[in-house]
Amino acid sequence: MSLRVSRTRRRAAAPACTAALTALVLLAGAGVPAAAFAENTGFWYGADSGGPGPANGSPPYQEPSCGSGHAYGGYIGKIGGADLVSSSNPHGDGPGHTFAWNATDAADANTDHFGYGRGVGAGGYWMMFGPNDTDGTGDSASAWGRQQAVWALADWQSWYDGGAHQMPYRILWMDVEGPGSFGWGGNGSANRQVLNGFWDYVTSAKQGIAPGVYSTNYQWGVIMSGKTGIANTWEWTAQVSRANSPSPCPDNFSESSSFYADFFGGQNSGSAHAAMWQWSLGNADHDQIDANKSLPD
Repeated sequence: MSLRVSRTRRRAAAPACTAALTALVLLAGAGVPAAAFAENTGFWYGADSGGPGPANGSPPYQEPSCGSGHAYGGYIGKIGGADLVSSSNPHGDGPGHTFAWNATDAADANTDHFGYGRGVGAGGYWMMFGPNDTDGTGDSASAWGRQQAVWALADWQSWYDGGAHQMPYRILWMDVEGPGSFGWGGNGSANRQVLNGFWDYVTSAKQGIAPGVYSTNYQWGVIMSGKTGIANTWEWTAQVSRANSPSPCPDNFSESSSFYADFFGGQNSGSAHAAMWQWSLGNADHDQIDANKSLPD
């Protein structure tokens, strides 16, 4: 994900940057065709945040990276974030307020999913802030995590408006990155309490949405120092080097010794909740989605 974000704060603060995140779910419902098994031994390929969109202009849509013939299997955009909270946007709503949501790309992913049984459709992420920046709420670490979850679920439900904007990929990704910024200070215990507050609220809300985490192995280890384990949480990671795009499309999470999915928090590529890997080509973010895993629905 690209670290790019504009923000209007309630109080003076250094400009913030954000990452484009990244979660996965197949919508269960009457009249919805079962998603076909992905090509290349069970992986879908998609994009996130600012795109890119499909390689072609009419459905079924194709993935715009690593060769032709691959379905546009998913799109994950920014539904909101603590970086967007301001007097004019009190709940941190994302769509319409950030480059990191592309309604056309989301709709195209849903067309492939619902109309052709290809891929997971559209999903969303929330830009998390740590306990050192609670946007003026004065909340404790755990309460601040819970507050962000309240906002994030409200953004999900209000933007999707009872299905008007469908989001079948029902993992709510927490974007956790930027050690030393975005409120993530050096207290790993307090940082983890923020995550736990968010996770607990989303889980207990029972809205059919599962919490997940987007980060990298390095950033996660620094931010959650001493409190890193998340064996039962969905994970979306980025390759260590983002300079190149794999070609052809990778068919596993360890395509080479140089470009691979470095999972974190006690998970590896074979873990049950290791769901996604992000790579980049220039400013474009591409994603590999593992349909071999028992994705939430």
